[in-house]
Amino acid sequence: MSKGVHVNVNIQYKALPHAVVANVVQVFESTNWANFMIQYIVPHLKAYTPTSNAILNHLDAWKRENQSQDDPCGICMCGMENANECIVLPCQHAFHLSCIRQWLTRRNTCPYCRHEFQKELSGHYAITRIQTTLLLDENIPLEMPVGGQIMNAVVQMTLVQTYTNQMHLGYEILVNINKNLLASSITQQNPRKRSMSIVAAAETLKRLRTG
Repeated sequence: MSKGVHVNVNIQYKALPHAVVANVVQVFESTNWANFMIQYIVPHLKAYTPTSNAILNHLDAWKRENQSQDDPCGICMCGMENANECIVLPCQHAFHLSCIRQWLTRRNTCPYCRHEFQKELSGHYAITRIQTTLLLDENIPLEMPVGGQIMNAVVQMTLVQTYTNQMHLGYEILVNINKNLLASSITQQNPRKRSMSIVAAAETLKRLRTG
């Protein structure tokens, strides 16, 4: 394993009728909740295609000082008055350094010809940790009825780059409860933690290919 990815998602959950806070916590601790969040988040990760940082750090090496000033930048369509700002990609299309850097931090293709660069996320990834933090107002006990109410939470997912022969990786399911204190600070309780067994992990393991 090498590269890790951390994803944070703000979510709203509508509590079931007659539920109390403790029931919501139980939902967040369940493998059904973990699998639901996996199915929700993974498609967004697959659509996330920024260019590799190695490519972004190499942009300065593609400066071309003799580029014609009459040739416009392919993004902002302004001329290349400053030679130090001209970048010519391997596909031979020219852009301002600031313009193409901003573009490539969002997608991994040339704006003109769709020449592809290496993506920041590529290869196989496995999910190792899913933590849901329930956000509550001050002094709300676990026994308080919240049936039908909208509950705010933050889901944090950790993925690690792995290899195709690592088929028995499991993941942890954790739940935190944060209580807002006059909207200025947060008191965090100890997390409730559940580690899946190897057998259960083999059944619920979710893998994705981003490249």
